[in-house]
Amino acid sequence: MPILKDKAIISVDPQFVPHIPARKFCVIKHTNEFNKKMVNLFIAVAASSLVEYADEIRKAMDTKQFRILFLREDISLDWLPEQLLNSKLPTNKLLAKILLYSDWHVPERVIKAWADDSQNVLIANARVTGDCLVVSSCALEKLKIPFTVPVLRDIPIKERDKFEIDDAGSFIHWPESDTDLDFDALRYLVDPQFKKKLDAQRMLVEQKFGHAVKTIRELNNLTQPDIESRAGISERQLRRYETEGIKPRISSLEKLAKAHNMDLGTYLGKLAEIVNEID
Repeated sequence: MPILKDKAIISVDPQFVPHIPARKFCVIKHTNEFNKKMVNLFIAVAASSLVEYADEIRKAMDTKQFRILFLREDISLDWLPEQLLNSKLPTNKLLAKILLYSDWHVPERVIKAWADDSQNVLIANARVTGDCLVVSSCALEKLKIPFTVPVLRDIPIKERDKFEIDDAGSFIHWPESDTDLDFDALRYLVDPQFKKKLDAQRMLVEQKFGHAVKTIRELNNLTQPDIESRAGISERQLRRYETEGIKPRISSLEKLAKAHNMDLGTYLGKLAEIVNEID
């Protein structure tokens, strides 16, 4: 059975074709009424052919599905403003959608992220501007994070621009300080609404975990004092696990498993079953 493709690349630059995940994208020549409604639209052209494909880009921009213009840098950047001017495209609207590139690392990372529907959480590129780190997701969303925030403030100034981006865009890594951050972790630092939402989700997970610890204990007809006598975990600490959702260390989980006459794997499996049952 053929795979239904929901993403299309229009007017493809021949050099871009080998980098397209064929099983997830279809390649089309023109925007039409069908793909306006059915697909996420991308355009891949060389900068030198921007004027040639201006009408196609304009039609794509008129749709809600237009995502990215992959623009290969095959001319001097000095000529790019003139190309944009001659194309008569609405530059103020288009700039946020342009991904200009001279090598394949970034566009390939971006196109693979869209193929896996993970474009909102994977990192496309990053740069240091003044005292800030600017990071772009594979959906071209940009975050500007000052180096004064926790986690980043410990990176020495001379090391700030000496980072690496995972091939898939999963995280950005500073080797010298051994710091890894993914896009959501960076968003957490600067987006109050996202922080609030994530904190609420984490609290819910913690509550579910605490409920699972308590449920297993009660199903085994064990009291909190029983756990203390069997595992050496104080009632106070157990209450923290059960009511506050505090995650025990592995050594404490092993003790809890032993108190229930289970091995660690079985105990963790029971916890997971109960957590998954809670909606």
